[in-house]
Amino acid sequence: MLWATGSQSDSQFEMNPSGHTDGVSAVVTSVSDGRHVVVTGSKDQTVQVRDLETGRPVGGSVSGLDGRVWAVAAVDGRPCVVTAGDWAVRVLDLATRKWADELPGIDGEAWCVGTAVVHGRACAFASDDDVSVRVWDLVSGEQVGELTGHDDFLMAVETLMVDGRPHAVACTSGGEVWTWDLTTGDSVGEPLEGHDGEAWAIATADVGGRAHAITAGYDATVRVWDLVAGREVGGLVGHDGTVSAVVTAVTGGELRVVTGGSDGTVRLWEPATGRQVGRELVFPAPVHALTVAPDGSLVVAFGGDVAVLHRLGR
Repeated sequence: MLWATGSQSDSQFEMNPSGHTDGVSAVVTSVSDGRHVVVTGSKDQTVQVRDLETGRPVGGSVSGLDGRVWAVAAVDGRPCVVTAGDWAVRVLDLATRKWADELPGIDGEAWCVGTAVVHGRACAFASDDDVSVRVWDLVSGEQVGELTGHDDFLMAVETLMVDGRPHAVACTSGGEVWTWDLTTGDSVGEPLEGHDGEAWAIATADVGGRAHAITAGYDATVRVWDLVAGREVGGLVGHDGTVSAVVTAVTGGELRVVTGGSDGTVRLWEPATGRQVGRELVFPAPVHALTVAPDGSLVVAFGGDVAVLHRLGR
């Protein structure tokens, strides 16, 4: 095992309550007042902010939303996060704990949200029930673009740089993987297919100088895609049920994939061979979201709780 909570080194965890009264659906790390924080979104229509190191709340629960929160994204270089949920995409200033006005154009459930710097400005992008992906300037709040071509809902989205240009990579309710060049708004290549049913989560990585995506789905599989070649290059199988979360981490100089699922487990994988590394970590509820903090800690959202697993030997 590569992570443990506090002095724990097995699958029994000691955690502080998340502060949420319903399931935690999204988690991300950011910086507020010079310290790293964990930001969580929940079906209870609130956002919680906690100190990454101590686990203590930073201020109280942030309310003011009219629906559930399905996704949270951090904005590089700015103390704010963007949330997506029922009928709205909103920006929360972590310093003032104030919500900006809703970003325009959303008229349904927004399942995912991403952020990137495009043409020197911080942007967010998300889609709702009408499928199209809107792109907003986070300073002005105005819509500045749209990503099109797909026919299904976006379930998850990540960004990565390809040849120095920001790209968005998303997985859909139809199991496809789409890529867009954010500088032009054009889709790149053909959609990638392989999942049997919804693809719930996505992560990106640079492997040997080539852009890759890792997707997780309803079909209990995790698939590795070479985005340059436009094909599937590996699979990770072991979960018993939907795989709902995936992130990448570097350990010992090697790329690893971390997944979480409805079976309540978190698993570490070697993507080059498809092998699971060590034994899985078992949680008392389904795992909904994962993120890796700047210090290498793994943050796990399961049920209505959150655990921070510190890297062993750090």
